[in-house]
Amino acid sequence: MPARSRTRCPRCRAPHGGTGECDSCRHRAVTIVYGPPCAGKTTYVTQRARPGDLVLDLDAIAQALGSPNDHGHPPALIPFAIEARDAVLTRLTRAHELRHAWVITSRADVLARLPGAQLVTLDVPADECKRRARAAGRPPRWDAHIDRWWREYRS
Repeated sequence: MPARSRTRCPRCRAPHGGTGECDSCRHRAVTIVYGPPCAGKTTYVTQRARPGDLVLDLDAIAQALGSPNDHGHPPALIPFAIEARDAVLTRLTRAHELRHAWVITSRADVLARLPGAQLVTLDVPADECKRRARAAGRPPRWDAHIDRWWREYRS
């Protein structure tokens, strides 16, 4: 029986079963910033991203697609914004020449899409997130979004 050949990552030289770079190297330049609504994820990235970095933010995509709001977008636009975000997430799974990519999310399902990415979790307490939501003029329903994150997504 012939021996099964394994490829090596061209960057770290580790053997793996795929082609091209291994997951750890492929996502070396990707940071996922994760946390509840109003935790300061966008602020965190804005303070760290450099010109030329890719910043993937569903709210920014929705605004680019026509939402008049920075949060709480028209329901008809949301599926389009999600599909655009998902296309970029898929592209980030392949080799790229980006210096760095930042993914801003409150969704745990996004974490699994980029294995090997650096994860920064902003564990801002629910009461503080709610205070920030009120200060930002977000509608009262934001409290429910924050509570749901702490109930469903906290790991």
